[in-house]
Amino acid sequence: MRIVLPFVLEQMKQEVLEKAGLAVITPSDCQSLSQKISKQTKKQISDTTIKRIYGFALSNSVPSLYTLNLLAEYCGYMSWDYFSDEHSKKPVKPHVQTFESVDNAFDVLRKTTHNTLQALKNKSVIPYNLTIGREGINEHLNVFLSGNYRATILTSPAGYGKTIGLCHWVDAEMNKTRIRDNDDVILFLNSKVLAGLSPGINLTDWLLALMGLPAGNGFDAIVNFGKVKHGKFYLVIDEFDGNVFKTEQLDMLFNMLLDFLAISSDWPGFKLILTMRSSSWVTFKRRLVLDNRMGEWFIGFMNDEHEERNVSAFTPNEIKELCTRINPAIKLPELLHPEVSKFFSYPLFFQYYYQKNHTDFLLDELDHFRIYEVISSYIYDKIYAGKFTTEKVLLLRLLIANGRFKNNKFLIDKLKVYDYLKTYRDAYNDLIGIGFLRESNSSGEAVYGEYVEFTNKRLFTAIMAAQLVHDCGTYNDELCLKISNDIVPEYRAMVLKWCIFNAVKTKQFEIFTHLSKVELPASQKAILLSFLSSLIKRNFLLPPGVKADELFFSDHQQSVFNYFFGFEFVSLEYEQALKDLLKLNLNETLKIWINTCLSIIYITQLNSEALEGTIKVLRSFSYDAFADFQINPLYCIETIYNYFKFGVVTKKALMQITRFMFNGPSAKGDDNAKKAGSHYVLYLLAASTLQISANKHKNIRFINKLKELHAAEDVFNSSYDFFLQLALADCHLALGETDYALVIYNELLKEYKAEHLKYTPYMKVCLDALSVAIVKYSGQAEYVTMIIRNMVSNTEKTGYKFIKVNTLSLYLEYNNFDKSTDLNKAAYIKFKRYLHATGFNTHCFLLNYARIKDMLLV
Repeated sequence: MRIVLPFVLEQMKQEVLEKAGLAVITPSDCQSLSQKISKQTKKQISDTTIKRIYGFALSNSVPSLYTLNLLAEYCGYMSWDYFSDEHSKKPVKPHVQTFESVDNAFDVLRKTTHNTLQALKNKSVIPYNLTIGREGINEHLNVFLSGNYRATILTSPAGYGKTIGLCHWVDAEMNKTRIRDNDDVILFLNSKVLAGLSPGINLTDWLLALMGLPAGNGFDAIVNFGKVKHGKFYLVIDEFDGNVFKTEQLDMLFNMLLDFLAISSDWPGFKLILTMRSSSWVTFKRRLVLDNRMGEWFIGFMNDEHEERNVSAFTPNEIKELCTRINPAIKLPELLHPEVSKFFSYPLFFQYYYQKNHTDFLLDELDHFRIYEVISSYIYDKIYAGKFTTEKVLLLRLLIANGRFKNNKFLIDKLKVYDYLKTYRDAYNDLIGIGFLRESNSSGEAVYGEYVEFTNKRLFTAIMAAQLVHDCGTYNDELCLKISNDIVPEYRAMVLKWCIFNAVKTKQFEIFTHLSKVELPASQKAILLSFLSSLIKRNFLLPPGVKADELFFSDHQQSVFNYFFGFEFVSLEYEQALKDLLKLNLNETLKIWINTCLSIIYITQLNSEALEGTIKVLRSFSYDAFADFQINPLYCIETIYNYFKFGVVTKKALMQITRFMFNGPSAKGDDNAKKAGSHYVLYLLAASTLQISANKHKNIRFINKLKELHAAEDVFNSSYDFFLQLALADCHLALGETDYALVIYNELLKEYKAEHLKYTPYMKVCLDALSVAIVKYSGQAEYVTMIIRNMVSNTEKTGYKFIKVNTLSLYLEYNNFDKSTDLNKAAYIKFKRYLHATGFNTHCFLLNYARIKDMLLV
C-alpha cells in the first residue's frame, strides 16, 4: 500500500509551482502547467489531474504513483521515493513576509472569490443581473456577523435559492470592502475545491497553499500574515452537503472545519459561513449537539417544525420585484392572487417558469390551469424524460405505496424502503439533487425516525394523482372513492385538481360524471370550484366543436352542479363563478338556481341595484318554471328586498313556508329539487325570510322541521347543519332565551376550534357575528375584540356588508358607544361607511336599530 505523507505532498506541490515560475495557482493556470510538465518530461499529464492535485476538481484518493513520479521528475528528482526520502525529515523554512508576498496572497484570495462568484453567476438559470438579493439571507448574515458566533449555516432543501442569495450578499460585502479600503478578507469557495483534500491534510496547510505560502508553518502563519489578525476573515463555502461528497468525505471535511474553528478560537475576526441542504444539516447538527458545540453556531430563524430550514421561500414582495426586473412592462396587482403567490413562492418553480417563458414572461396572465401546466411540464422534464426515467417512475410508485400521512405530511419510512433506495440509488440521488425529494430526521432518544418526503405539496399531489389513475385504470367511481378513503381531507382537493387537469389534457371528460363522489369539506369545495371556473371560463383544451356546457353540465351531470351549490360558498369568487356559468346554454331550472344564489350574495353585500337585476331575471321565467320548487325562491327574495327597501313584509313567501311546515316536502318536488340544485339553499333562504316576521317561535319550529328532514337523509351535511344551528341560536337570543343560545354557541365554537380548516370565509364571518351578539353572556370578550380588530384593519373587499355592519353595530352597542378608544373609533368609522354604501333603509336591515338609533345621529 502506498503511503503519501500530506506535508511531503504539499512541499512537492509548492516546488512544482516554483519550478513553473508561479507564485500562486488558479484553475486557469492548470492547463499551461500541464503543458510545461509534459514538454519537459516528455510524458503526458492532463490539466484535470493538475486540478485534482491542487484542489480545483473532485478527488477521492491520493495521486497515482505515475503522477507522483512525473511531478518528482519535473522537479529534478529521479522518482517520488527519492523526493519523499529527502523531504520527509527536512525542516520547514519559516516564510519571510515581503510587501510583494502580502499583496500576492491577498490578490489570490480576491481572485478566488471573484472566480467563484463568476462561476456561480454563470450557472444561474435566470440571468444573474435579473435576480435579486434575499432579504431573509441578508438579515440572517447581518445578525450573525454582529454577534459573537463563530460559524453559521444557510440551510434548506434544494431549490430555495441559497446560492444566488449568497452571491448577492458576497457581492455587496466585496463592494463595501473596496469602498472602505480595509484589510477584511472574504474567501468565497464552492465546496468542490475541497474535494482534493486527503485524510491527514489540515485546513491550515490548504489555506496556506491557496495563499501561495509554504505549507507546514502552522496556523500562526495565517493569523500573523499581513494585517489579517486585526481584520475580518470570512470563509464562505457554498454547497457543503452530501450532494457533492460521499458521506465519509463530507464527515472528514466537516471535522477539518471543526478543528480549524478550535485552533482559531482566539481569532475573533474569523467567521465561517456554509450553505447546505437540510438533510446534511440534520446530520451535522446531531454531531454539534453531541460535542456540545452548538453555542458556536448561529442557526438563524428556523421556519419549520424540525429546525431544518432557515432559508425561506419568496415573499410576495420578492416575487413582484423579481417579476419587474425580468419584465419592466409587467402589470401586477397590488395583491397577488393567493394561488399565484403560493406557487411562485417556491424559487424552483419560479426558475422553471422563467426557463419556459423567458421571451414572454407574463405572470399577470397566469391562472389556476396554467400553473398546473407549468408543474406538469416540470415533472415531464425531470421525471418522464432524461436519465434514469424508468427507475424514477418505479421508485416514486414504490414510495407512494409505502408512505403514510402523519401530522398533515406524507412520510415514507426510510427503513421500510431502504432496499428500494439502494436498488434505484442513481434515480434516488437525482430526485434528491433536483429538489423533488428530501430526507428528514425526527428521531428522539428512544425512537428512530428517518423519512423520505416530497419537497412540495404540489409535486406530491401530482405524483399521487398519477398513481391513483394508474391503479384504477381510468377516471371512474373507484378513483373518486380512493381519493375519499385514502387521502386525508387537507390533500383531497389538490389531488382531485390534478386528476381533472390530466383528464382534460387526455380528453377523458367522464371524470365530471363521478366528481360528486369525492367527499370534500366546504373550504376545499370552494377551492375546487374556483379551479373549475377557470377551466370553463378559459375553455382550456376542449375538443373541437364541443361546448363547455355540453361537457360539464349535460343532463346526466347535474349532480356536479348540486355538489357546488350552497350558502357556505358565498363570496366574490363564487359570484364570479356563477356569472361564468350563466354564459353557458343551461336549462331554466339551473338558471333559476344560479340567479337565486346570486340574489343571496347580493343580499349579503347589501347591493340593492344588483339584487333588483336578478329579481328582474327571475320574474322573466314562467310560473311553470317554479312548479317543482317546494318554496318559490323568487317570493323569498322579493320579501327580503321589499322589507330592506321599503319596510314592507309581503305574504306570498310566508304562506308557502307555513304550508311546507304542515305538509312537508312532496316526493316529486323534493326529488326534482335535489336534481336541479341543493335544496339546502332553498331551505336556508326560507329560514332567512321567516326571520323578518315577528314570530320567532314559528321560526324555531321551521328550523326544527328542517333539522328533522336533514336527520332522515342518508348523508349528513355539516355546513348545512352549521347554518341551521346559527339560525336557531339567533332565534333564541331574540326571545331572550340566552341559555339555549349559549349551549348552541359553545357547540359551534367547539366544532370550529377542532375543524377550523374546513370552514369557508363566509362561515367564519357568520360565526363571528354570533360571537359578538352573545358576548355579554359568553365571557368571550377577548375573542370578540380580536374579531372587531381584524374587521377594522381588513381593507380587502369581502362583500359581507350585511353581516359586518350588524356585527359592528352589536359591538358598539355592547361597548356603550365609547369612542374614546382607538378601536371603537375605527369600528364606528367603518360602521358608518357600510351604512352609506347601500341603497337599503338602515332601520330595516340593521337588526338592533331600535337600540342604537341615537348613535346613528352622532
